[in-house]
This record gives sequence, structure tokens and C-alpha cells, in this order.
Amino acid sequence: MDLPNDVALATALDRQGTDPPISRLPPELLSRILVLAKENIVSCLLVSHLWREVSLQCPELWNTIEISSDTWSEVPRWFQGLLIKQACGRLVSLDVRFVSDDGSDREVEDEETDDEGLDEEFLDSIVELITDVRIQVLTIQGLEGNKTGAEFLNMLPAASISELEVLNIWVKRLPPTPFSGAPTPRLRHLTLEHYNKPLPDAYLSYMGTLTHLQLTCITLDWEKVYALLEEVKSTLEFLGISNSLPNRPASKDLDEPPPIIALDKIRNIELIECLPQVHHLLKSIRIPSAASLFTQGYDTDSPAKDLRDVFSACPASRSTFILEPNYIKMSVGDQEEFGPGGLFADFQVGNSGRGFVEEKPWLHVIFDMGPQNFVVWDMEAFLLELFPPHKQWGLPNMCLSNLVSFHIEDVDLIHDDGENPLRPRYSLPLAFWKTLGQLPMLTDLRISAFSFHQFAQCLEEDSIARYISGNTLNPLSSSLFSSLERLDLEGHCFDPDGCGIVNATHRHPYKLCENFRTPYFIFIRNIRLRRGCGRPLKSLELRRCTGILPEHLDELALNIQRLVWVSHGLSSIPSMEYEQGSVVQSRRHRSN
Repeated sequence: MDLPNDVALATALDRQGTDPPISRLPPELLSRILVLAKENIVSCLLVSHLWREVSLQCPELWNTIEISSDTWSEVPRWFQGLLIKQACGRLVSLDVRFVSDDGSDREVEDEETDDEGLDEEFLDSIVELITDVRIQVLTIQGLEGNKTGAEFLNMLPAASISELEVLNIWVKRLPPTPFSGAPTPRLRHLTLEHYNKPLPDAYLSYMGTLTHLQLTCITLDWEKVYALLEEVKSTLEFLGISNSLPNRPASKDLDEPPPIIALDKIRNIELIECLPQVHHLLKSIRIPSAASLFTQGYDTDSPAKDLRDVFSACPASRSTFILEPNYIKMSVGDQEEFGPGGLFADFQVGNSGRGFVEEKPWLHVIFDMGPQNFVVWDMEAFLLELFPPHKQWGLPNMCLSNLVSFHIEDVDLIHDDGENPLRPRYSLPLAFWKTLGQLPMLTDLRISAFSFHQFAQCLEEDSIARYISGNTLNPLSSSLFSSLERLDLEGHCFDPDGCGIVNATHRHPYKLCENFRTPYFIFIRNIRLRRGCGRPLKSLELRRCTGILPEHLDELALNIQRLVWVSHGLSSIPSMEYEQGSVVQSRRHRSN
């Protein structure tokens, strides 16, 4: 298992022979041998005499077979048959890749070519070998423009695709009729990438059972769009359209929109680089409130107007949109992908949008929709510039009462050679924290790389005001963030001594006032104790936060079910994780 490459492994196997017998080798070694054998011709020739016995012990290794036209011809014919036939009907996934002689996908024009030769033999060998195999997942990549390649789907035996569930076609040209019209009653997942060519009508007949449909670079006219949606409205759960620009309906058609299509089972809609026509499409679709919409790629000078059109088109789903305008035309800055994949929230705001301030910024339009979850990846762009520093900070007319989670995922830290190697670059205004603290349903708050002192200050001011007004007998008790159950903080400064931070409003370094109480102790009083003013925290994560030391952790962990603390880079301080008041992990944190 530790041999450096497959050639060394093949050489060792050749020397070893069959002593010990192949049946005595551990399964993980058998798996490694077969994976390498399928990737390298040398390994194939050396270990092929072992495959029949191995296949009986590890049938799952035959579930997926990848075939490439540039190497398939080098595989001996008898071994090709062994590779396919040994599947014995267990072939779950077949991946066929057409490449040119130099190993790259070949760009071929629409006209037919006479370059058949090897490709024809390649196709014939595959078709012959899979005649008795039932394929569940079929992927075709780099399909050539010649006659043989374009008709590959028609060459597949009807029996082989009778149990087909997933079909992925990433091609240069689609045949007019796939599978020669043979039915695929179990087809659930269809992905087509067609390089801006019209979608043949025959493909609509294969969409009636789909739950997942992804179209990339497909030219669709509106009649086909509606026909497609009508075909899948009772089964479709995911619809993705990328780089596909449907022809805009004629002006007379806009006055009389087609009947509403109800996608009752839809759960996710993903529209990328096709937003100028999005609101026309959405006006003809009724989406259930459980669905979500992911949009990316504005090409317009008025984001706020288009957003209002999109949201008003689907009022039933207004609280479940995902917005990630990372590719707004007006932004010439970073074009990075937003954050980690899989993070599901109603609104995700990326690092674009600089340079425009409207009468009502489109960020307000988002808040007006009453989101349940809100994720921000660049607070400087979306808060500082949409709410200019010279204006009074506030969140006017924003329907945030439904907000359950709020995440600021901006890890833009200032690196220093002093004792505090990580410092936040921006602070958030006090009114912002007060607004969040009054939200009745906010249970999850995750803030990265921002000054923490305003958070603590708003807690203290609220507790003092409550004490003076007679609403509480405890001057250290705040009602803010009373519903909070999870708090994650990263890169925050709890210790004000010697820590200059940049104020987001005035944008200049400053020292905290000497008479300002230590934010850490305010945090302890109001977040941990929770005496009569809210539920205790269930989870607290403190990562790279200056001013909190190991001796503070025991006190913090008393009334918190889960506590995670990672030091800010000092190699002498370990990282710890508490659960139910006891240390469950203690690991030495190594500094960079």
C-alpha cells in the first residue's frame, strides 16, 4: 500500500507471482491493485490473470468503468471483454470519453467529417461488450462531430439502457433522437451541455419522469421552455439552467403571458448567466414556499429593479430565495467563488456590488422579503458602501422578524508581528448589533473577523437601561439576543489594551476608552449567566480570539453544553473543546 506508484506495484506483483494466493490478500490491497490496473496498461497486463478471482471477492469494484478513446485501443481485445463481461450485470456507471490523438477534446465543426476509423472501432467494441449489461449511470464526454460519434447514443442496445437512471451528456453535438427512440422509463437525472445549439424536440419525450434537469449552453425558445416545464411539473425537484439564454418573447406575447405552471414538487432552481430573462420565466411558474432559487450572473445596470421583478413574480417563495450575485457586471473586482459549497441559506451575498447606491439599495429589497437566513461574504462591500459612513446607520423598514440565522463570513484579518497576530479590520456600528439583538427568532449568530466591542457595549447599555427603567433588578442583565442558542466568533478582540482597530464608520485607528469595561467580562455576564432574560447558549465557538485565555474556559463552560476554543496562534496554548462542562478534546495548536 505504501509503494510510490503503480509501476512499482505492478513490478512487485510480477515478482511475487501468486504466492501468497490472491485470495489471501487484504481487500484494501485488492482494491488498490484493481484501481491501478484499470488506470495503467502495464498493470493491466501484469495482474490480469488475477482479475477473475478478485472480481468474485470485490464485485463493487466493477460498479464504475471509465473508458477513454485514446487508451482503449491499447488494451488487448481479450482484456476489453474481461473488463466489461466481468461486471456480470453489476455495471452501475459507465463513463465514455472521446478525445483526439493528442489527448485533448477535439473541437469539430457541425459539418460531418470522414475521420471515423479508430472511433468507429472504439464504438463498436463498447457496444458489443455492453450488450448484456444493464447500465444505471451513463456519462458521455467530448462526443465528436463526425457521423460515428454523433450517433453513438443510437448505437446503444435498448436492453442496456432499459434501467438507465442518470444520463450525463457533455458533447459538441447531440443526435436528433437519442437511443433510436428506445424508452428509458427509469430516467430520473438528465444533464445536457450542448454549446448553444437548439435542443432537439425528441429530448422532451425523455423528461416526463425526471426529478433533476440541468441544461448548460442550450438554446431554448419559450414554447419549448413551457413544453418542458409542463412535461416535468409533476416530478421535477431540481431545475438548473446555465449559460442558456432563451429567446425573449415577442412584445405581443408579454401582454398575454401563458397560463401559470405549478411545479408542485420543485425544491431547487438554479439559474446562472441567464438572468435578463429570469423574471419572464418566473411569471409563468408557481413555486411552493419550500423551494429555493439560486441566481448568479446579472447583466444589467439596475440590480434593484430586476430583483424586485423577480421577487414579485414568486410571492409564495419570497422567504426562500438564494441570491449570490458574485458576477454582477458592474463589479470588476474579485470573481472568486463564494464560500464553501453546500451552505444552504435563504440569501447569500457575495463580494460584488461595489460602486452603486440607489434611492433604495437592493440590499434593502432583499431584507424587505423577510429572509429566514442571511449569509454575507463581504461586509465591506455590502454594508459600508450601501450604507455610507456619512449617513446615520440604521436598518429602516427591514422585515427581519423572521431571521433565524445570521452569518458574516469575512475573515479579512490584519496580521501583526506583536502579541496579537490577528486583528479585525472593521468594526460594526452599535445600532447594527442592537437591531440584531432585538430579533425574536435569531438563534444562530456567526461572526468572523470583526471587532467585538460594539457587541459587548450594546449588551451593557441595554442592561443598564433596563435596570434604570425598573424592568430588571439585575443591572448586569440584558434582554438582547435572548433567543440565541449558538454563537460562533472568529478573529475577535476581547482585550482592548493595546489593540488598535479600524472603525468602520470613521475609518481610522483608535484606542478604546480607558473607562470602557473589558468586553470579555460583559460577554461573560450577559451571554453565559442569562439570569431571567433568555435561554442559555447551547453552543459557543471561539476561534483565534484575543483576550480569552485557558483560565477563562472553565468559567465559560459551566452553563454551556458545547464550547470550542482555538487559540490565536500562540504555540504554547492548546486548543480545547468542552462538552457538558468537561473537556472532550485538548489539542496543541501549532502557529504558522
